[in-house]
Amino acid sequence: MITTTFLNVPKGTYMNTTTSFSDGTECDILYVPRSADLNQLPPVILEIQNVVNDVFMASAIQYCLNVYRRFHIYPILVIICVDKIASRNLADKFTPTEDMPYCLQTCSTHWAKNCFLLSKNSINTLVNGDDNQPLDPIVAFVHFLTSGQQSIIGNDHWDDPSIQMLYRIAKDIHSGGEKKENSTLNALIKICETTGSQFTKIASAILGEPKKAMKALVAVMGTSS
Repeated sequence: MITTTFLNVPKGTYMNTTTSFSDGTECDILYVPRSADLNQLPPVILEIQNVVNDVFMASAIQYCLNVYRRFHIYPILVIICVDKIASRNLADKFTPTEDMPYCLQTCSTHWAKNCFLLSKNSINTLVNGDDNQPLDPIVAFVHFLTSGQQSIIGNDHWDDPSIQMLYRIAKDIHSGGEKKENSTLNALIKICETTGSQFTKIASAILGEPKKAMKALVAVMGTSS
């Protein structure tokens, strides 16, 4: 999703690789082309950062320079700001892009091919736009990270296919990493799954079959209580 968004390449063109550098630093995620025949494509660094400040930007620039030293090509840096940009002075250095309305960019001469930033503010108009249109996958990803909702029920785009996929992935990662602690947790998971199913029924029936939608709504209320 990241590489197809910012490079317009087919799925599977890139793979992730080691994120550690010889100077002891380590970036979050680093993508490189799968084939040596594609070595003209830039590496892509993805950084997911709670607060973007000058200290973080200095570290991010160092990651880019380390990637340049390793691959001899400037990378693309993609930053997802989960909470906020620390200062107005720094925020003003990021400006809207022409072809990606959900994204900001800043000058990266001599250290990166491009530096893009996505945040709650940058996707705000798209997230609060036409509810009948699915979110762009990259917008859904940023919304998933910045909404702060641990349960899909609390996400205002719970019915979006990309949002549902991300919550399924998160659930699978969590479930695979540890055993269920007790029966209460299992019960809560079942309630969430059932409630999500009922919301889907409500959404599909609200206009054509209002009685059916009301029945599903009553079921949700009963589950919540």
